[in-house]
Amino acid sequence: MALTLTEKKAIVEEIKQKLNTENCIIVLAEHKNQKVADTTALRDKLYEGSVTYSVYKNTLVKHAIKEVAPDDEQLNKLFPSLKGQTAFAHSADKPFEAAKLMTELSKGNEKLSVKAGLFEGKFMSAAEIEQLAAIGSKDMLIARLIGAMKAPMNRLVHALGSPQSKLVFTLKAIADQKEKA
Repeated sequence: MALTLTEKKAIVEEIKQKLNTENCIIVLAEHKNQKVADTTALRDKLYEGSVTYSVYKNTLVKHAIKEVAPDDEQLNKLFPSLKGQTAFAHSADKPFEAAKLMTELSKGNEKLSVKAGLFEGKFMSAAEIEQLAAIGSKDMLIARLIGAMKAPMNRLVHALGSPQSKLVFTLKAIADQKEKA
């Protein structure tokens, strides 16, 4: 069923809005011959991670890119990826989660493969999206940072306490030896 001009304009506006969102990630994926039930299950998994998943006509995505920023190098790098059936995964809230979910879901599914993406306005290849997915969530990164900041203090406490504990253990060993003798 062909789309009317007003429907196409509405879709282009929707894509433009996603492209203009700051601190977001857009992952383009090859979406081959998936059944409706499979696509629905995929959308449900992504929705749990605050990721929207849509399949747009490539020409509409190209029009949206041209309208948003026709001279933007980073956006124009997406054009070669806009071939075949292209899925458009978008998240403004949890970009690392989106990259992780899309990477994980594409590994076990031969009908879905990550093509390229856009993270905070910068073009990313499929390999770079996989690297981004490996970084982890914001909470995990904060926990790592706190652990890294806490480690020197822990080492200092152990270093300062070590001579006293060694002295106590040495005196206890001497006392034990004298009791045996």
